[in-house]
Amino acid sequence: VEQRVTVMCVRRKAEAFGDKPDAFVAVIDAVRGKDDNIKQVSQLKVLSGDKAAVGVKIVHAGGVDYVISTTAADVATTFADGAEKITLTGRLGVIRCDAGKKPSLILLKGAKLSFGGKSMSSR
Repeated sequence: VEQRVTVMCVRRKAEAFGDKPDAFVAVIDAVRGKDDNIKQVSQLKVLSGDKAAVGVKIVHAGGVDYVISTTAADVATTFADGAEKITLTGRLGVIRCDAGKKPSLILLKGAKLSFGGKSMSSR
């Protein structure tokens, strides 16, 4: 079963909110003729770094995706999903964890993304 994930992340500047801009996340399950693909969506906790960062965990039929976004590309920001830690120095990171496979990491406009003992760097 081949599965594609499309991620779109849109952020707006919100100077009036200081370091806590109003943020929301929308996840769309665009599957035709099948049962729901997305099983659960939960917010990740920001442990350190960019306090305006947003991260979500998306549990779906094929595994788990993590989508994380920051407002500062040069700040290392650490997120937590229970005991699992994710660190992003960049604006957008996507991690796909398919059952029985090694995680896939995608880094956009950034320097480093780390998850589960695996990391990637743009340098």
